[in-house]
Amino acid sequence: DDERFRRTGALLKERGLLEGIRFRCFARANLIGEAMADFLMEHHFSMLDFGFESNDEEVLRFLGKARVTPETNQQAVDVLRARGASIGGSFIIGCPGEDEQAIGRTWDFMISNAPYFDRMSFGPLQALPGTAIWDWALERGLVSEEMDWSRLAYYEDTFDPERFPLLCD
Repeated sequence: DDERFRRTGALLKERGLLEGIRFRCFARANLIGEAMADFLMEHHFSMLDFGFESNDEEVLRFLGKARVTPETNQQAVDVLRARGASIGGSFIIGCPGEDEQAIGRTWDFMISNAPYFDRMSFGPLQALPGTAIWDWALERGLVSEEMDWSRLAYYEDTFDPERFPLLCD
């Protein structure tokens, strides 16, 4: 709620509660424009993390990110880096239908912006119960209510692609 967020920030500033505080928040790339970036920095929201997930148009659509495009992802990074914000991004690989070119577009975005990211995470798409991805994987027999739930665990040092329900060819 943009109005509530702005009102809360104004109250923090008005009451002198911003001194010595630096906020970290999660944001959507399509909500970061010049005015919002200025507001965020003025109110000490200087650490922002994004679930970019991908920088491929089709993959973003599959993931339900209807208002996000590769251009809005880049704009968010550009606007915030110009203001000295600390930027973090998370990325997913393995969406159904994702091909090498789509992965390459995400990779290129990550590499070209790596100097501006203070935090980055990267992992496989997970089918979690209660999500559209779960339903998609369930319909295809890739997951089940009776499966060994440890198959969904993702730890970078112990990841086993033979057990993990991969959703992409």
